[in-house]
Amino acid sequence: MQDEPPPDGSTPLVQHCHRGTCRMSHLPMGAHSLSNIATGCGGKVKKHLVKTTLIKPDQDSNATLPVISSLVYCESNALDRAATEAGGGSGFIGTALTNLLRTNGYGVTIVSRMPGPQRISWSDLAKFGLPQNVTAVVNLAGQNVLDVTKRWTPGFKQNVWASRINTTSSLAQAINKAENKPMVFVTISGVESVAILECVGIYKPSPDIEYTEDSLVQEFDFLSKLCHEWEGAARLPQNLGVRQVVIRSGVVLGKNGGMVKQLYIPFYLGLGGPVGSGKQYMPWIHIDDLTNLLLFAIQKKDVKGVLNGVAPEIVTNKEFSQAFGRALWRPALIPLPEFVVNTAFSEERAKIMTEGQRVVPKRTLSYGFHYMYPDIETACKNIVNQ
Repeated sequence: MQDEPPPDGSTPLVQHCHRGTCRMSHLPMGAHSLSNIATGCGGKVKKHLVKTTLIKPDQDSNATLPVISSLVYCESNALDRAATEAGGGSGFIGTALTNLLRTNGYGVTIVSRMPGPQRISWSDLAKFGLPQNVTAVVNLAGQNVLDVTKRWTPGFKQNVWASRINTTSSLAQAINKAENKPMVFVTISGVESVAILECVGIYKPSPDIEYTEDSLVQEFDFLSKLCHEWEGAARLPQNLGVRQVVIRSGVVLGKNGGMVKQLYIPFYLGLGGPVGSGKQYMPWIHIDDLTNLLLFAIQKKDVKGVLNGVAPEIVTNKEFSQAFGRALWRPALIPLPEFVVNTAFSEERAKIMTEGQRVVPKRTLSYGFHYMYPDIETACKNIVNQ
């Protein structure tokens, strides 16, 4: 039988060793097969903390939920970075985040509904709670909304809903019940729907309004209600002592997944162009900036509340198409008619591509976050040259 909650999930298990005396903490239930534990001290790690293989979910699974926890910790003030638990670690964003965590001295393992080596099963998580010494939880899970092979039926919409709301609620409940609670819970929405469903979809499309993190949000369609309820499912009691961060991500641009992976061949062949009129705004962010923002939210104790995970430069879909075409040295003149998008995806979810919002990262910048790729030209050139 499938473990609860229904969506498949995986969570990378993270350890960190810095200046101080490192020692083993108790292994969380289900992690008994892990090997290659770090033995370094004094700021030097002699071995990789955990030799981890990211295990992709089954093709029909609704979500991935990675868990990051501590197996090794230090008796020093580096303890703040000892562990992190995240959701969605096998997808485009999760894989990039896992690589960044490892680069910064963290080890990662998978938590899945299916037990096995280097995994923690959902049933173990439900039965025994969060692994010990978890200092952060990051949730990225969700069904691919723009899966062209799936008709936009009530059943599919329910799968989309459950893969986000139920999974996030389960994580929040696990945090609430944990004896030793994590320091921070970071929720990032929308990125696993091929990195095209942005949680900035919580903002109503408008050619005139400029949205910040302080803008009033209201439910106006299924997708905005989904984003609203998604954030609500992640909300913890204020007296719990867990710092909470919600990142409303824009369209995530990176060569290994998301929209760019779908557009690369048509644009390379000179067949690319804007979607519909191309006049709709397209909130966006480079994959490296998004993962750095996640790490920033985990590590910076003063960061809390909603952050718009979008680049500072506001562009339209046409401006993105032109920049991507220039980066490839190709024309970008052939538009994708709006009626074709509506036919392929149904009008309700096609709005993700045919409508847009002017979203600025006001609070993100005020916290001091530095973008590696703040403008679309730099971002597209980097992606093409990778």
